[in-house]
Amino acid sequence: MTPAGPAARRAGARRAPLLLAAGVCLLAGLDAALVLLGLPAPVTGDRLPQVHGVLLVLGFAGTLVALERAVALGGRWPHLAPAALGGGGLLLLTPVDLAVPRLLLVAGATVLTVLYTRFWQRQPGPALIAQGAGAVSALGAALLWLGGLDVPRLLPWLVAFLVLTIAGERLELARVALLAPRAEPAFLACVGAVVTGVVTTLLWPAAGTLLLGAALLALVAWLVVHDVARRLLRSTGLPRFSAACLLAGYAWLGLAGALWLLGGPVAEGSRLRRRRARRVPRLRDVDDHGARPGDPARRPAPPAPVPPRARGGGLAAARLPDPARGRR
Repeated sequence: MTPAGPAARRAGARRAPLLLAAGVCLLAGLDAALVLLGLPAPVTGDRLPQVHGVLLVLGFAGTLVALERAVALGGRWPHLAPAALGGGGLLLLTPVDLAVPRLLLVAGATVLTVLYTRFWQRQPGPALIAQGAGAVSALGAALLWLGGLDVPRLLPWLVAFLVLTIAGERLELARVALLAPRAEPAFLACVGAVVTGVVTTLLWPAAGTLLLGAALLALVAWLVVHDVARRLLRSTGLPRFSAACLLAGYAWLGLAGALWLLGGPVAEGSRLRRRRARRVPRLRDVDDHGARPGDPARRPAPPAPVPPRARGGGLAAARLPDPARGRR
């Protein structure tokens, strides 16, 4: 056995807890999705639906992206990024105060952003600009969540982290196919439009969402045209499977962009679920008479008042005939 064998195993053993943390965040995020859909879930809790998006984006995907960058850069301190992101994701599943995992997520996103600055010093390029913008988006989402902004308002920032990171990686592979001279400037224009739309959603949600939707559609169009995945569909085995998955992901991204462009911002849930919630009251919100609490219009009418007792025998004596009178 060569000396590199034991060293590689020791390095893998050190990284295994980080991969395990990402896997737990993935499973917890999927479980939270079942809870949000109202389907039977293995684990239920009040906090899971609230942290669903952060778990999957920063806890799962953020840990994996940071671990990949840490391994590529080398050294020990870069591993602080996946450790903080994975640790923050795991703490979201515990009863600890939310401020603690939020601080860890901010720390992890900060170190990830620093990692991209080190990569920029080695080899700057358009692909690294997109990936660095994605890391800044992750940091912005973590900071805004630490400041108290709710998760639906963070959604554009979380989406930008995933989309720009993957788009930057796909640009690196597309450059192997000798891109046209105008391809990279067009790519950077799409990245700039995405970043502008994300920032604008904080100030003007309606206008920012429309801009972000249009920017995502433009980026999808660029990826479909220039990504090597379209050519790999004619191959076989794992390359063809990966290409099909990527193109399917581009289709879903295009759908998200179209929904934002046509429908505008959505603060919570789906419009269909909100309409059903307004139309059909929940069982715990309905009393024994079938009405909501505090809704007097839907309660049954009170019974008619009972007239006072009549003199000499009361109400029953006043209404019933006297048998003695009949015989007389």
